[in-house]
Amino acid sequence: MPAIQKAVQPQVANAGCPSGSQCAYLPLVLKPSTDPRDRAYAVALYNSAYLGSAGVAAGWNGNISNCTPGSTTQAFRDSVLLRINYYRQMAGIPALTGFNSTYNTQDQAAALMMAANQTLNHTPPTTWKCYTQTGYDGSSTSNLALGAYGPDAIDLYMEDGGTPSLGHRRWILYPQTQQMGTGDITGSGGWMTVSNAMKAWDSHAWEARPATLNDFVSWPPAAFIPYEVVDPVWSFAVAGADFTNATVTVTSNGTNVPVTVSHPANGYGENTLAFTACSCSYWPRPASDTQYQVTVNNVKLNSVAHNYTYTVTVIDPAK
Repeated sequence: MPAIQKAVQPQVANAGCPSGSQCAYLPLVLKPSTDPRDRAYAVALYNSAYLGSAGVAAGWNGNISNCTPGSTTQAFRDSVLLRINYYRQMAGIPALTGFNSTYNTQDQAAALMMAANQTLNHTPPTTWKCYTQTGYDGSSTSNLALGAYGPDAIDLYMEDGGTPSLGHRRWILYPQTQQMGTGDITGSGGWMTVSNAMKAWDSHAWEARPATLNDFVSWPPAAFIPYEVVDPVWSFAVAGADFTNATVTVTSNGTNVPVTVSHPANGYGENTLAFTACSCSYWPRPASDTQYQVTVNNVKLNSVAHNYTYTVTVIDPAK
């Protein structure tokens, strides 16, 4: 995945709602929660946005053999956007406003190049099959996947297994980004001809950090989170933070959960600390809601140490 180097400082929005004994005298219309720390909302969002983004036909009309990028249907692109915004909303950061048509064109050409050459490269050479400058522009600024397309590719980026930087996940969860792009190839020559390119950032990358639910971005988030989207490697990001001497402790039901901490390189979204919270390939289905208290200590911001504690509640949304 591509990297950029620019540190931005966090902003935190704190909002409260006054209460009083006289409130009951007024007729009230309660607004449904839009906070993933509310279990009902977290389940509803999973059903509507995550599951709702699955199974939409791509309708790709291109051709790899004659280097035609083609396009996918609007409904399919909407499903990809819905999947991205599911993760962003659960992480407590602003949803994307949409896909940029120029980015889509670049990413469609980039995805074609990956499928035609059956490998991934952020700086593909001019000797590649189906090479175009448009495709190069998309390749150099996008997450790239081979063997997955559409919403499934977004899941692959979020899992980011085997990628030490966790850069794909970090770009999806970068608060400043307002628009992305997607390009998808559903080739018929096996999984190596199936690909996705997802524009990683936009012109807002160096702007001030927008208000977010917390002054950090974690995955899984400090929320009720369906086990189906919990990955073995967890991440904790703070803009401009120094995690060199940071420590991580995870407990569940009063028992320590063994973790292995790693320090991904900076330059991919916000500075991030990573830790493996499970030796599993896929997070197990919990018998009941299971809380994990995460404590990250000695995070340096402008040479001042900060400590963070938050709770991840893994749930079975079917219960």
